[in-house]
Amino acid sequence: MSLSNEDAAASLAAVEEVRARCRRSAAAGGAPFLIVWGGVWIVGYSALYLFGRLGGWVFLGFNAVGIVASVYLGVTWGRRAPVQSPLDRKLLWRIAVFWASLFAFIWLSLWVMGPSSALRASAYVSIAIMFAYIVLGLWIDAVYITWVGVGVIVMTVLGMHAVPRHFNLWMAVFGGGAMLGTGLYVHRYWR
Repeated sequence: MSLSNEDAAASLAAVEEVRARCRRSAAAGGAPFLIVWGGVWIVGYSALYLFGRLGGWVFLGFNAVGIVASVYLGVTWGRRAPVQSPLDRKLLWRIAVFWASLFAFIWLSLWVMGPSSALRASAYVSIAIMFAYIVLGLWIDAVYITWVGVGVIVMTVLGMHAVPRHFNLWMAVFGGGAMLGTGLYVHRYWR
């Protein structure tokens, strides 16, 4: 039995379609994390804007909730993956160690540099976390996460200089809102 050029092309196109859908489905696994952290940033930055230093404690508390939620999502996502391999478990551990290392780096660099203002410290933390989104998006081949990181970094720098008195509100909208909106979009349309 011979295969015509048209049949071969159709078969290859079908295989490519399945591959693309599998990749999108796997990338959609990042949506719940974006939703959680978008919500954390919206509440945390809003609390900072409304309550000043007291809002920092609210933000810290919501960060703890976000970390617990992320661990839960990572563990349950790993257990529900349609195809499971030892490499998946290693990747989840690497991602967890990556984030723990990043937070240690941020804390140490803030301690060593001692930023001159709360605005600069907040912008630095946001930029460092979004740089991690860029790296993570490239690492796991989820380009939309990379673009969220790039977009939020641009908005962070813009907000820091354009509206410094309202920076925390700006970050609630353009930082948290970007993550939440992207997460909801991916969750809705990439299934």
